[in-house]
Amino acid sequence: MVSYRASWMNSGPVTPWAGEWVMDAAEGQIHWTSRDHFREKTGPDVVTLQKLDEKPAPVKLDAVEFPDRRGTLNTIAGVIATGKVPVGFSSGEDNLGSLALVQTSILSASRGGDWTEISEVLG
Repeated sequence: MVSYRASWMNSGPVTPWAGEWVMDAAEGQIHWTSRDHFREKTGPDVVTLQKLDEKPAPVKLDAVEFPDRRGTLNTIAGVIATGKVPVGFSSGEDNLGSLALVQTSILSASRGGDWTEISEVLG
């Protein structure tokens, strides 16, 4: 069963393109955000750890040789040149299941909401 709703727009404050993220855990919280391309000053990515009942502490991040789109393009060029996908990265092939799920949902909607097997799209 699929129910999908999404939007690139929200009524909240403007955030960096990749957003601002907070993850709560049993012993504290981690907050991260990418550099902010919407404001005049573009700073580095930011990661902050906060243990329970303590103040947030910034995490020192290593410099990135090819940030943003340059990093993506550099990685793609490396995969094309070597045929090897770096550890921790995924290929477009990894997203085919998600695309098939969306396409199957569209197919079902075009049929008036009838049950549709994902194998119709993947086959």
